[in-house]
Amino acid sequence: MTNSQAVGAGASAAPAGLLGLMTPSARPAALSRETRREILDEVARVVSDKFSPDQLRRPTDAIRESVQALAGQATAAAVRRRGLTSVPYVEEQKLAGEITRRLVGLGFLDLLLPPARRDSTA
Repeated sequence: MTNSQAVGAGASAAPAGLLGLMTPSARPAALSRETRREILDEVARVVSDKFSPDQLRRPTDAIRESVQALAGQATAAAVRRRGLTSVPYVEEQKLAGEITRRLVGLGFLDLLLPPARRDSTA
């Protein structure tokens, strides 16, 4: 095999290897129920340490935004600390949103009320 043939063979093999990473078999791993619960508990502790119970019971808009930002950062840190690098950013944000709703909102009911839903009538 000549040198140009070896380079050509290597060049065609590299893209196939990279494209192989993008197949359905390389899907991001979903969080197990147990891991999800651990992360929820850890982030809730971090947020609860930073804000008083009164602030969490009756949050202003500014506190709600601060809790959401802190929950997002703490969720990302908790995921990375567990070595779960394949968890998508969107999944992390959903988890942080759930934690925020539980701490300063009405939990799952927040998803049923405006502004999350615009189809409900007054």
